[in-house]
Amino acid sequence: MRTDPMPHFAGWTAAALAGLAAVVVTAIFTGCAASPTDGSASDPNAGLLRDFLDGKYDGAGHPLNARVTEAKTICANAGAVTDSVVALSSSCTARI
Repeated sequence: MRTDPMPHFAGWTAAALAGLAAVVVTAIFTGCAASPTDGSASDPNAGLLRDFLDGKYDGAGHPLNARVTEAKTICANAGAVTDSVVALSSSCTARI
């Protein structure tokens, strides 16, 4: 019969505390970075649409050679059509 209920508890506790200390030290020294000096911090969306500015897309973001079909054109019989919204009351299927 055991006299000490958890002889390995001290070893596991020491390992857990060492791991926690390693994480804390890493977070202290690497967690906070200096803000960039190139001015990109002032506008976080500066390069957001860079892929659409190369002339290969139209104003709506579609590729120039894309075939665009409006939902109100192909699903007009599937529900009520307002200015730019089709409220579907049944399924809408179309050959594209």
